Amino acid sequence: MIRINLLRPSYEAPAAKAGEGRWVSRREVWGAVALLAVAAVLLYYLGSHARPLMQTSRTPPPSSPPAKAATAPEPSPPPQEAKSTPPAEPKREAAPPQKSAEPRGPVEAREVVIERRPEALTITVRASAGELIHRSMKLDKPNRIVIDLQNCKLTAPVTQRTQAVEHPRVTRVRMSQFQVEPPVCRIVLDVASFPRYEVIPGPEGLRIRVLDANQ
Repeated sequence: MIRINLLRPSYEAPAAKAGEGRWVSRREVWGAVALLAVAAVLLYYLGSHARPLMQTSRTPPPSSPPAKAATAPEPSPPPQEAKSTPPAEPKREAAPPQKSAEPRGPVEAREVVIERRPEALTITVRASAGELIHRSMKLDKPNRIVIDLQNCKLTAPVTQRTQAVEHPRVTRVRMSQFQVEPPVCRIVLDVASFPRYEVIPGPEGLRIRVLDANQ
């Protein structure tokens, strides 16, 4: 057991007897009090300053916006040379469409002439300017040679449209307006038997030659 003697001046305490406590001097007491006071001040100081430090350590510092990388200014395009534009061509008016050639009128068969010669019997159809397009065929019951003239208009005299012929094979020659639209003239040779013949178109009409003249 420790007994504190505060009234007496500091002196060496008598040696403790066996079984009794030790006496503490005043110097030791005041030293302990001073240490406690210093410890209390330190604890107060640390307690008052540690709390804001903990709060500041928990909250992260505001992030500063990233600095923008400095970009080099784009080079300005070089000035373009002014191109000289060619003068505009004057507008050409479209030529009016040409009218197609009007179809030719029919060729006029104006005359029928029959000539008896030793070498052949010739039947000539004289016409206006233009070539007569023909088509020939043989028909029987009765026997006859038929020649159609395309695009042809018959204007020959009526007396020439039917003519009798003194020939061993050809007995008569007839011509008529077989068709009006389109115009077709037809020549018919009435024959006893079919002779050899040829049709020769020309610039002034058409000729029919019967070659078996002497038979």
